[in-house]
Amino acid sequence: MACYMHFSQAVEVCANYLSEVKDSITIDDCFEIWSVASNHGSLAELSESFRRHLVRSFNKCAESQSFLEHSSVDFLLECLGDEEIETDTTTEKQILQAVIAWLQFNWEIRNTNAANLLQKVRLGLIPLDDLQELVDSEMGRIEECKEVVLEVMELKTTGETSAAEPLSHRYPKWFATRNTISAFLKIEWKPEGRGATYFDPGCCDKPGCKCKQGVWRLLDKMAPLPYPRHEVEEFKGCSLVVVDGKLYAAGGMVEDNTPLGNFCVYDSSANKWKRLPPMKSKRAFFPMVAHQGYIYALGGFQKDGAYYGVERYSLGDKKWERFGGYGLNLAHMSAVSFKGRIVLCGTMANLMQRKTLIVLALNVKTPEWDILSIRPYEEGIEDFSPVLIVLEDKLYLVSFEKDMEELIRRPHVQEIKCLNFDCDDEKASATFVDIDVVSFYPGIFVKAFSAQYMTQDGDIYVSKYQHAKRLESKKDSSGENYYSVGDWFNLALGQRGSTVLFTFKKQQLSTIVH
Repeated sequence: MACYMHFSQAVEVCANYLSEVKDSITIDDCFEIWSVASNHGSLAELSESFRRHLVRSFNKCAESQSFLEHSSVDFLLECLGDEEIETDTTTEKQILQAVIAWLQFNWEIRNTNAANLLQKVRLGLIPLDDLQELVDSEMGRIEECKEVVLEVMELKTTGETSAAEPLSHRYPKWFATRNTISAFLKIEWKPEGRGATYFDPGCCDKPGCKCKQGVWRLLDKMAPLPYPRHEVEEFKGCSLVVVDGKLYAAGGMVEDNTPLGNFCVYDSSANKWKRLPPMKSKRAFFPMVAHQGYIYALGGFQKDGAYYGVERYSLGDKKWERFGGYGLNLAHMSAVSFKGRIVLCGTMANLMQRKTLIVLALNVKTPEWDILSIRPYEEGIEDFSPVLIVLEDKLYLVSFEKDMEELIRRPHVQEIKCLNFDCDDEKASATFVDIDVVSFYPGIFVKAFSAQYMTQDGDIYVSKYQHAKRLESKKDSSGENYYSVGDWFNLALGQRGSTVLFTFKKQQLSTIVH
């Protein structure tokens, strides 16, 4: 009434009051208030307030009759596109059920929106049985919907074992959990402090600055690794791996270069580390790989030098077992899981101190190591950073070879092809094909600097040791992103330490950051 009589002050008072008490108003009444406010320009702020409230209260909203009757497809698409949409433990399954209920309420008219809505659901987080039911349902008779669901089912069935990078990073549209942030996490401590840090790729903290240099933020409230202070004063060289959203930390070395066998897992929702059975062999500076239900610890260093023993931890039985060894004193190692095998590379010096690059493949069913390549470096050439990476289900070996006379580094990229990994009775073999690095996919340079990388706003960020770098994206004439290997920008230095790309819930991160 105040609105129709143009009592602006009364309108403002009423609108402010409704905005303040909206949490106590029923969802059906919220829909009614939103509908009325949307039709009056003077109530634009009230309309926006209730619209955001309905989006953030999606679970309760989806249970109401008003949602089924009055929600537009645009409102539903906005809800599904909101990273902070309110969900509980069943998350995407509830969201999918709400979409199906909305469509079925008036199927004859709304079915044309089914494909667009399905594209906004994180189908990779839905159990396979529920996806199969979707294929067999009325929605599955829409060809575009059926193709999308079958594609995701194929990825869920085979994707985790065909590449080293998690599906949530390779296909965030389908597999990334909502309301999360992926960030570089470093763990190492010294006597003056033991807090972990994470890299925020946004601007630095200077007011008005738009440098995109980023900043390392101290996770001062993140629970420390469960090592007593009298036991560890300085800690480095542990290995980190993320499996099913959980962070595992193993090994490491203390101030007198004594290796540790500790093994523990971090629960970010509770901000707690839990001790797990220790490794059978203490080690530091070693690659750790998740592969077919196990976590493999490969070689590393002990107090008297390089160590080549392998052991694995069963995620089901919660036990470590020794798993042979590769018999070579390798350093600067990198390892990935690829097509049923674990591929390992590293460098080794011969009696003449000439560096040699070696690539091995482990058949976990035998278990036997097969040599894929032994490549001595040319005289005067050294390389301390060979990296194995998987991109688009292909395996690459990337190295930066340093000319000791010219003091320059030259990238060397090879695709590892013709792998007979499917034949358990045969020795693994491979062909190494040189790649033209000038025209090659730019992501290869990113992952060559470090196995840890992420993207934001088209730019690519990498982290290695205490350094971080950003590769700026540009647009070509067609609007596609492209990268130039010369466009690297140095970012803020962080502490030294082991780095892993870890996904935090935004709310959880805010409780442990400085």
